[in-house]
Amino acid sequence: GTSALVSVLDLGGTAAKEHAAGTLAQLAADAGQRTQMVEAGAILLLVKLLKAGGASELAGHAAATLGGLALDAEWEQSLVESGAVACLARLLTIGHGSVRLSAAEALSNLARHGTETRLEIARVGSIHPVVMMLTTGNTTERVCAARALRNLAFEEQCRFAIVQAGGITPLVSCVASEGDEAQEPATGAVRNLTMGVHCEDTLRVAVVEAGGIPALVGALTSAVGAVREQAVAALRNLAFDPASKAAIAASGIDELVRLLSDDNAVTQANAAGALSNLTSSSLPACVVVADAGPIPSLVTLLAGGSEAGRERAVAALGNLSLRSSAQQVAIIDAGGVPLLISCLSESNPTVCERAAAVLRNFAADNQASRMAISAAGGIPRLVGLLREGNGTAQEHAAAALWSMAYEAQFRAAIAEAGGIAALVALIAEGSPSGQENAAAALRNLTCGNSREEIAIVATGGITSLVWLLSAGNGVARMNAAGALANLADGSTQAKAAILEAGGINALRTLLLSTDSGAVPGDTAATHERSAWALVVARECAGKALEFLDVV
Repeated sequence: GTSALVSVLDLGGTAAKEHAAGTLAQLAADAGQRTQMVEAGAILLLVKLLKAGGASELAGHAAATLGGLALDAEWEQSLVESGAVACLARLLTIGHGSVRLSAAEALSNLARHGTETRLEIARVGSIHPVVMMLTTGNTTERVCAARALRNLAFEEQCRFAIVQAGGITPLVSCVASEGDEAQEPATGAVRNLTMGVHCEDTLRVAVVEAGGIPALVGALTSAVGAVREQAVAALRNLAFDPASKAAIAASGIDELVRLLSDDNAVTQANAAGALSNLTSSSLPACVVVADAGPIPSLVTLLAGGSEAGRERAVAALGNLSLRSSAQQVAIIDAGGVPLLISCLSESNPTVCERAAAVLRNFAADNQASRMAISAAGGIPRLVGLLREGNGTAQEHAAAALWSMAYEAQFRAAIAEAGGIAALVALIAEGSPSGQENAAAALRNLTCGNSREEIAIVATGGITSLVWLLSAGNGVARMNAAGALANLADGSTQAKAAILEAGGINALRTLLLSTDSGAVPGDTAATHERSAWALVVARECAGKALEFLDVV
């Protein structure tokens, strides 16, 4: 049985040990057999054989057996503590043929598990010989090497070691080779090398300089679904980099749009993520992506995709619709507005925030988009988000209502949905941006509407606006002063409430203020905005005092 074979590793002669190790290597394909081996003490005996030196067939069988045991995460720590990693790394250097391959497979399997194990594999010098195997090996060896590099590249420290060992160029070469069995694991390795928003620029630059973008774009058309999945994920990673956006946009957009309808949900989500990253803060990329007509597919993905797919689809829609009436019309025509509004009630906060941001873009741009929001029942949902959303969602919802309130036809609907009370509450409890947007919405709601003015008085809104004159940032003070100026030009009830809330002194203080609210760490643009806001705020304060008949 298995225990007897393990005992031969300790007590048998060389030929017997070789036969036992070879048999155990075959049995290690079975999980139950692996458990029996470990319980019989196989790990230490196998490592002892490797430590004895040489790269014989016996060493190859021992490495293959350890590779089988390395499939199970539960034996990972025992394998590392036994010294197996250093012995296997040594075989990579001195071994040939099947012996070297068995060592590489064992290390690849171990690298599937924990961070510390991957770092130990790198520490003992395994990465350079694995890269050499990828460069010079036969097909089986290259596949194994690519898998090992893919698994190791989950760790940033290992990524740099792969670059230093010259691993990028052979990996990219495999990615570009349609039909190469190493293409899929190599593409996965490139994906991992470029992984994360905070990926070091040097890693992405190395991939790009090795011709990674054309290779990955070519892989998007692979007949192998796993290759497409890895390639689009790698392009999504590279699209975070401003320097890579143009190269991807120049050749990959049509295929990325096509993959929004792939039969693999992960591929769909990564295609949407790549388009979202490409269009983030890049007007040229937005134009190129928009010309490829992605809106219907993005809306379809928003309606029925995976959670990740929907998050990324709504992000891409937000980027494309920002200051683009044409893309907003395309979203409306594709039935996107009701879907976006339904997302405001999502339990997934990312989808909810991003949908609110898109509707904010819509409301800010044109009457047709505001009409679409209203017709789809968006105003009550936006008000609901003011009450129940997180801080970011509240900011977007308040900004959307601010824009909706530019038009008299929507002001009553906002008030009827309870929007005034929700906006007043946001002034008291919201973030600085939330306060800015809420005060701006109240400013627009008070433009000649006595019913909304009365509601603001009844909900304690005037007290909150007066408080904001001194407590808010520069833009918030400007919007509060504008709202108070409108109210002071309105009903007697509103004027009385301003006086009662101490508005006279607060308005006078603002009128004489020279403090824009900017702080030393602010950008030049922020300083400029704050200075402009102070000028407008003082003008509004002067008007309010004039309407209140105060000299």
